[in-house]
Amino acid sequence: MEEAIKALSVPVIVSIVYGCIDLYKQIINGKEKLMRLIPIIAALLGTLIGIVAFYAYPSVLVADNIWQAIIMGGASGLTATGANQVLKQLNKGKDYEDENER
Repeated sequence: MEEAIKALSVPVIVSIVYGCIDLYKQIINGKEKLMRLIPIIAALLGTLIGIVAFYAYPSVLVADNIWQAIIMGGASGLTATGANQVLKQLNKGKDYEDENER
């Protein structure tokens, strides 16, 4: 059971960061200067979640030390940004097809 929980730690961090970034985008309402900060915010938020999880629930993370937790959290945060871009590009193609059908 413990191995299953460890396997889910990265997707959980990615999901939390993805939700927070989506909320951030709604708050800033498309302001270009603030949109550029999204990858940095995602990495920092993921790092923070990794550190908190390492100290609060050490059995949840695969990390053996704080540095691994920092790297794992930061990478998970950046993964959320990448997942957002994948979805954005997939939807971009749909929007283009919808315009051509009109």
